[in-house]
Amino acid sequence: MKRVKCNFLDMNMPESISIRTASAADAECYASFLAGIFAEHLDTVCPPAHAGSAEQLRAHLLAPGQDNAVIFLAEQEGELLGALSLSGGTRPGLEHVARLGLSVKSAARECGIATALMHEALAWLAASPVIERIELEVMSNNAIAIRLYENCGFVHEDIRRQAVKKNGRYFDLYSMGLLKSEAGTTQVFCDCGMPF
Repeated sequence: MKRVKCNFLDMNMPESISIRTASAADAECYASFLAGIFAEHLDTVCPPAHAGSAEQLRAHLLAPGQDNAVIFLAEQEGELLGALSLSGGTRPGLEHVARLGLSVKSAARECGIATALMHEALAWLAASPVIERIELEVMSNNAIAIRLYENCGFVHEDIRRQAVKKNGRYFDLYSMGLLKSEAGTTQVFCDCGMPF
């Protein structure tokens, strides 16, 4: 895959990259994208027990009453470069909490795509009649992601010591959260610390 061209002078992602909400028609492309992310075997990513199949993702995207869930996709000329998922709780009393997952292809990193996806997530949070809290887990060695989440207003809530073991090495897992009532008090910054 060719490297995405970035304009680092104005810190914006390329104009040819668009962010949109995923639909059921995106299930196969999204499943392939996630498989590619996990195939990179990054030390900063903890793969799930299994990445959902296209059929499972399609069912998720078609599920009725998804007021507390959304997936945003970043694409350029039909190629999926990044994705952000917010999955709301299904148990009584937890419907107001969404779990965040964020991934960007290696060739498209450090171009502001993750920041643009986070901007969409925060706008969605502000407009959501259901979600009042977003939470996530991030590996302690993923400094770029941690800085992005902090710049978006997420706070550290817990440290799960040596929670992840990869290639014989242990990593802590940070739990971070953002309350809707606090989300409007922060300015979204780009991946390198400059205002978005």
